[in-house]
Amino acid sequence: MGNVNDKVVIITGGATGYGYGTAKTLKAQGAEVWITGRRGDLLEKSASELGVNYKVGDVTKSKDWDELANTVISKSGRIDILVNNAGAAVCRQDIELQSDEIIEYSIALNLISAIYGTKRVLPYMKKQKSGLIINVSSTCCHYSWKGWSVYSAAKGGLFQFSKGVQLEVQDEGVRVTFLAPSWGDTSFIEVGGLQAWDDDVKDKVISPEDFGNVVLDICNLPEHLFYRDITFIPLVQKINPL
Repeated sequence: MGNVNDKVVIITGGATGYGYGTAKTLKAQGAEVWITGRRGDLLEKSASELGVNYKVGDVTKSKDWDELANTVISKSGRIDILVNNAGAAVCRQDIELQSDEIIEYSIALNLISAIYGTKRVLPYMKKQKSGLIINVSSTCCHYSWKGWSVYSAAKGGLFQFSKGVQLEVQDEGVRVTFLAPSWGDTSFIEVGGLQAWDDDVKDKVISPEDFGNVVLDICNLPEHLFYRDITFIPLVQKINPL
């Protein structure tokens, strides 16, 4: 079944979208999957559909990360893979129109949550002398669009954080990959206040299943190698200059 068989995996934002697709794919390949999110009813429903474990929690809260890590270790005994997938557009406005509270939450959700999660799992991975952390970002870390300055700053920070942590842990057998998808068939469009795609475009953007397969490819890389960063973009999306 590949490198994820019997591996213990935590996926944040696992109830919907890319997180759901990743949980489904890794579970099918024999992984023991834990998903987490704030909405207990939705999380329980998704976990039941997928046949995976779940723990309700807010990834922007350090105490919730402590509880999640402790729960997974107590029940599963180890943590092999962390997919820091949770994130959201939060707000698409020029900076002077955004409240301080919105700015703080956007950075907390899109950057600090991954830092908290990485901090919690690393002691276990270093003890195991193995582990993989996948930090999910966005092409907004590479390109600029009006109204996305705070979101882009958080995702750009995640890129630098990922590189820095890799230098800290690579002698411990731990790998960190920064993954930046673009247009996807997720709730990002609605949350970000963007215009919905036509059906012919929607069929050609990144699906949750596509995303899960990319994560699986990263997990299946031989453990003496790592992808530093991956950006993947649907052919239907035109970014000029690329």
